[in-house]
Formats: sequence, C-alpha cells, structure tokens
Amino acid sequence: GEISKKNKETLKKAINQIPLPENLNKITQSSLNQLPPKKKKRWVMPTVAALFLTLFTSSFALSNYISIPDFFQTKEEKLAQIDDSVIVVKSDMFSISLKQFIDYKETTLLIHEVNNYPYTITDLELLNQMIEFELLIFEAEKAGITVTSKEVETYISEVQFALKEANDPILNELREQLAKSLHVSVDDYFHHPDTIAKYKTVVMTNKFVDQLYGDSFLNNQYSIEQYKVDLMLIYKNNLEIFEEELRQFD
Repeated sequence: GEISKKNKETLKKAINQIPLPENLNKITQSSLNQLPPKKKKRWVMPTVAALFLTLFTSSFALSNYISIPDFFQTKEEKLAQIDDSVIVVKSDMFSISLKQFIDYKETTLLIHEVNNYPYTITDLELLNQMIEFELLIFEAEKAGITVTSKEVETYISEVQFALKEANDPILNELREQLAKSLHVSVDDYFHHPDTIAKYKTVVMTNKFVDQLYGDSFLNNQYSIEQYKVDLMLIYKNNLEIFEEELRQFD
C-alpha cells in the first residue's frame, strides 16, 4: 500500500538502527525510494522488534519465504533447549546469554531469508554486533542521556501509525505472532513492558548518537561505525567472550 513520505522517513531511520551488512541495509532502504540523509547515521537494535521494522520495508522473496508462525515455533523450540544461565559475554557493564544470542541469530537469519540474501555472517561477527549495542547503551548512560516516557510513546506511536498505514498482511501476521509470544493482545503488544523497554534503548541510543554528531565528535571523517570499532578496542580487556558456547547451535 501507499505510505506517506513522513512515515517512510520514520521507518528509514528505524532501518538504520538495525545491525545488518551494508549491502543488506541498502536492499531494505531501496524499497523506500528516498534520498540518503545528509549525515550518515546508523544505530543498532538487536531485538525481534528490528525484524518487525525490517520486514515493513523489505521486498519479500515470497518463493523462499518461511511462514511467520513456523519461524516463531522453530525459534521457541530452539530457545527452550538452552539453559538460561549459559553466558557468552560477561563484563562488569553487561552480560549476554546464549539464549539472547540465539534469539538474535534466528531473527537475523529470517531477515536474510525474506530478502533472499545469502547468510555469511559468522557467529562472532553477530555477537560483536550485540556487544557494540550494549557498549553504546553503556556510553549513553555514562554521558547522562535520559529518556522520558513521552519520548518512548511518541516513537512507538510513529511506528504504529506507519505500520497501520501500510496495512500489509504479512506484517499483520507478524504483529500477531509477536503479541502471542508475549501472551498479550495485538493492541497491547506495543505497550507491553518488554516492548517499551526495548524501544527505550532505541530512543536512548538515537539521542546519544545525535548528540555526538551535534558536538561534532562524529562527522564524515569519523563515523558511528568507526566509533563502535573503537569502543570494542577500548573495552576489549573488560569483556570475557566464551566462543565455545556459540558452537552448541552451529
């Protein structure tokens, strides 16, 4: 269906928050048919909510498309086999469990599947994306970035309106499955505490990166991508990464 320019821009920004390979980001961006922004900004959001936003602007490869219910069922079966206590990243700032990693990996695999794009990301690369996101949150909190309930509600309202305007059957089915996974109604999904908490981190990292650009700390010569690489170098000695745990679900 048709979607307004304003809402395309809202979702274009959301796409930029998703940690995908550069060429896959271009695939999803191209469907919006919009000019690139003056400043290249990319944020990350390792959550199933990223899938929701990516599918919204993807050109579906329907011949290879796995059904949404099958995806959720398969993922839940895999997650049920994982001990909650197994950790793949440990630090005094945050930790990442194996269950969180598999959840993120399955979502990333589906994004590639629906875009008919080869999956070539290693588990360690995928884990690094999650670490980068956590480090951004840590740095944002250190910088004193705060997020109000009103800011989160505004962001959620923009996404909800854009999705409603699109009225895509696949997205509607996905929204139903996301709500089902939280044991709530479709109407209550976006206002579930888990959903709100995830979107709060999105708004926080957005504000932080905007501030870094506004202060000219980030610019065309020193991008958000390079900053994330540098954060990994700065904190590498504070991170314990248990790569052997990743091999359980090769």
